[in-house]
Amino acid sequence: MSVLTFVVIGLLLYWSLKKFMKPRNFPPGPPSIPILGSLPFMPKEAMATGILWQHFKSRYGKVMGMMIGDQPVIGIYDFDLIKEAYSKEEFSARPNSELHDFRMLGKKRGIVMNDGYGWKVHRRFTLKTLKDFGFGNASVEDGILEEANHICDHIAKKNGSPFKAEDVFNVGILNIMWKILTHKRFDLEDPRLANCVRAINGQFSSDRVRIVLAMPWTRHFFPEMSGWNDWKKFAITMQDMTKQILDEHEPCFGPNHEPLDFITAYKEEAKRTGDPEFNDRDLQTTISDIFVASSDTTAHTLSWGLLYMILHPDIQKKVQHEIDDALLGREPTLEDRARLVYTDATLAEIQRRANIVPGALPHRVSKEMKLGGYTIPKDSMVISSLYYVMHDPDYWKNADQFDPTRFIENGKFRKDERFVPFGIGKRICLGDTLARNELFVVFIRLMQRFNFEASPDHPYPKEEYLPSTVMGPKPFHLRAIPRS
Repeated sequence: MSVLTFVVIGLLLYWSLKKFMKPRNFPPGPPSIPILGSLPFMPKEAMATGILWQHFKSRYGKVMGMMIGDQPVIGIYDFDLIKEAYSKEEFSARPNSELHDFRMLGKKRGIVMNDGYGWKVHRRFTLKTLKDFGFGNASVEDGILEEANHICDHIAKKNGSPFKAEDVFNVGILNIMWKILTHKRFDLEDPRLANCVRAINGQFSSDRVRIVLAMPWTRHFFPEMSGWNDWKKFAITMQDMTKQILDEHEPCFGPNHEPLDFITAYKEEAKRTGDPEFNDRDLQTTISDIFVASSDTTAHTLSWGLLYMILHPDIQKKVQHEIDDALLGREPTLEDRARLVYTDATLAEIQRRANIVPGALPHRVSKEMKLGGYTIPKDSMVISSLYYVMHDPDYWKNADQFDPTRFIENGKFRKDERFVPFGIGKRICLGDTLARNELFVVFIRLMQRFNFEASPDHPYPKEEYLPSTVMGPKPFHLRAIPRS
């Protein structure tokens, strides 16, 4: 073998070790090998790092480091360290990913997976505009209540027959945001809403596509096995739908020429500022981001809510009694929250136990940083275990039990800084207030109008997750019995 061959092999080995092995002072974690990184040493549910906090924290401590392919990945299993990290600008970027770039029409756009200047201007504009439309305060509750009643009417038509919760909530919750974005609402059985829900769920529910996230090259060689084909199909469906929305949209103004929907406001902002960040492709992605962030999460939380009411019928009755005594049959308003302490606490406990986004969305470190005494390399992906924060047995008494009273103190709702269903720090969900209001109004109307119970014709439901980025309960059947 020639000297040149030895040199080439040596350089390849050096490059491989440097690229795929852990950097110096990297947090402890599973071993790593070239090409695959730590994947062969991970448990079967490895990508659900949020839920598997017991596996990782017991072995490696509060900060864990691993390699997924050549990508450094950091898992944080400590509330104080998560707060410290996510309060810093350097920990607030999003991962560079061909998968997400495809969804965002070729590069980082919009809000959810964007970062830098583009993210800042779109988040600032979106928060201000949605607030102007009543997003996050009482003026939007009429739309929420209208949709809550449509959901209840839809359930009532089933006449006590078994149904799946997710078949009802997804389109109903999506409709609330659809009206804010376009100034229109659709019938719950409109196929456009159903197609949108399928596209959203498809992007979140594919376990196989995590292979592409870990090793992007697999989409070229194993497009079917890696889940790339299915994921791309759902992404294209969403892109086509948002483009159709923009093509069909007509500007909508009030008597003082104020925009009456988000799309109109966005296009007016583009004219006013001349900022190239405000363009049709970024608007498409922003619409998609808002749909995804506002509908799937709230719908899954409501599904979990009905599951817990079935599993704990005594709590369901106590919630109903409080609502009946306080409201005397009238529809709820957001001002009723202070009078419905046990109901509000029950909703908080549903969110704590379900914890539908257990690892939050991944962050990226924009430059080399220190955390917990370890070196976090530039461009590392960072995952924080919100599941651990809200299930830490050293903090929450009887953490694995469903107990709304943990959020009640001296007859009032008790806020807790470790109750973080919408995230922590600079990237906290911008729709948190709307989501809380939706949950409050829709859940109360459901409790007012129905008693929920398991279907006798189907397996009794269990508290089991459906593995996904946004984790709803495993599909279950239930019955809604009208209350007198």
